[in-house]
Amino acid sequence: MFDPSDSVPSASSREHPVLFGRLLSRAQALQLLFQAENSYQSMEQVLASDYVVTDGPADDFAQLLATQTYQKRGLLDSVLQAVSTNWNIDRFAEVDRNILRLALYEILFSDEIATAGEAIGMAEKDTTVDEEVAINEAVRLSKIFGGEDSYQFVNGILGRIVRDSSKGVDFLRQAADTIDKASAAEKDASAEKGAEAANGPEAEVEASRENAADDKKDSAAKIESNAETKADAKQTE
Repeated sequence: MFDPSDSVPSASSREHPVLFGRLLSRAQALQLLFQAENSYQSMEQVLASDYVVTDGPADDFAQLLATQTYQKRGLLDSVLQAVSTNWNIDRFAEVDRNILRLALYEILFSDEIATAGEAIGMAEKDTTVDEEVAINEAVRLSKIFGGEDSYQFVNGILGRIVRDSSKGVDFLRQAADTIDKASAAEKDASAEKGAEAANGPEAEVEASRENAADDKKDSAAKIESNAETKADAKQTE
């Protein structure tokens, strides 16, 4: 049975901070994302279970960030993969990967956060996210929960995304196009498998029958041709 306490990133030996405010909310969101990934559950299932977070239960902002980040993880992962040409995102440390997802969601979907926050009664000032703040908080989380070099890795990737975005790179559009192409390729592969299934054993039997019939026709034609040849030879004699 899955035990959520076994999959909650804890503070490293280098950092023993007192978590409070938005940093605590982001830490809780990170822990929720981590549990969803390790338990193969949806965020809705995690939040309905006996989840474990620092100073729980998770506050409204933490639940909002975790839920929205989880829903957008396909797009977010595609963006992260686009700027990580030398690494497959699956090889990222789990904590680093979820910190990056969380921060990237705040950077790319700041308007959506405000709208979702308003829907649950949160004031706009409590959901306003600045790119620099999102990166700084991600770096702090990586120093607390990640490995020794995690903060440099996280800072480098997020910094590149922000810089390239300011130069006009539309990472969300690129990510959406990548996902669409992958989906189209998957549909083509599925259609090909369907066609192969349609041409399965029954089709092979039918093809064998047709080939056998053709062979019989060829044999009959050869026999008839030989008979005609012999008849012509006799007439000649």
